[in-house]
Amino acid sequence: MQETNKNEKDLLSIGKSYFENKDYQNAIKTFSKATKLQPDNIDNWFWLGQSHLRIMQYKQAIKSFKKAFELNPNNKSILNLLESTYLADEQYKKVIKLCLEAIEKEPNSYHYWRLLGKAYYFNNQPKKAIATYLKAIEFNSKDPIIWDSIGEIYEENGQHKEALDFFAKAIKLAPKNSAYWFNIGNAYFGDEQYKKSIEAYLKSIELEDEELIKNQRKLLLKHRGFDYDDASSWLTIGKYYYMDMDKEYKNVIKCLLKSSQLGGDNFETWYYIGNSYLYLKDYSNAINYYEKGIEINSNDCDILNNYGVALAKINKIEEAKKYFNKALKINSKHKTVKYNIDNLNSLNIEGLCIEDSIANLLKTML
Repeated sequence: MQETNKNEKDLLSIGKSYFENKDYQNAIKTFSKATKLQPDNIDNWFWLGQSHLRIMQYKQAIKSFKKAFELNPNNKSILNLLESTYLADEQYKKVIKLCLEAIEKEPNSYHYWRLLGKAYYFNNQPKKAIATYLKAIEFNSKDPIIWDSIGEIYEENGQHKEALDFFAKAIKLAPKNSAYWFNIGNAYFGDEQYKKSIEAYLKSIELEDEELIKNQRKLLLKHRGFDYDDASSWLTIGKYYYMDMDKEYKNVIKCLLKSSQLGGDNFETWYYIGNSYLYLKDYSNAINYYEKGIEINSNDCDILNNYGVALAKINKIEEAKKYFNKALKINSKHKTVKYNIDNLNSLNIEGLCIEDSIANLLKTML
């Protein structure tokens, strides 16, 4: 008798060793022998089911997990595996039945409400899925997956605004999840909020570790009018940020620097970076980028004016006067330059004005 028990334990150990080494076929053979020797041992059926599951033999896995569950109907781990395997095998009605039975015993179980919602979703019952997910949230509102799941149902149904609310909640809970940013990008695109859509897509690419997924998302962006590897695309989105009422100057700088790295070494790039740094009161960087722009075009009154403002802000008064006068020489009717010269002569540095023609920017983008 002791020898028989030893053989059974040996089979379980040998089977686990095969399983750990991913030799699932031999693991199945070994655990099958163990179930014949000791059919009332839950571990044998559990590991046999796990081995079948690893090679996607769902029906065999279900058979094993059912046997284990029959031996111990209170074992939640086995019930969860059984439900998940039914889902994998697309037996959604079976999952619904099991979840409803489990909820009768545990009506406050977040896990079973969430799994039930998932089963309803896969069984093409979106309204029931949403209602069930919302019920699950009553027991756990901190799981971003469930907020994202509701958002996906609304998005698939073309209800973009509703989807945005749920995706935003998922991102608030898990701000570094690239999939949630990608999903909200889709919803923004569907809602015709194209700038926000591109912003979300770019965030999803930045956070994604898998190179294949990164490239797929870059292709989608290209299809939607934004080429991730093209300097002009980054210049365009940088300009959109520049016009934004939220004054997103750090994003302007980020996008335009990316444009310059891709070969976008042009006057506009340096001019708008310079202006952004000037608005952020980072005068040294503003001066640096204005100088790059002036190297390309030294006859633009606006950049000469703003360069003069930045110089004055760091008390280089004489140099500032030099560039204000140079701008005035090019255009004697430039009101902002004349105003700044008057202010500088009276040492009213705080009264200096930046020349920032959004109207001209809009023309270049239309």
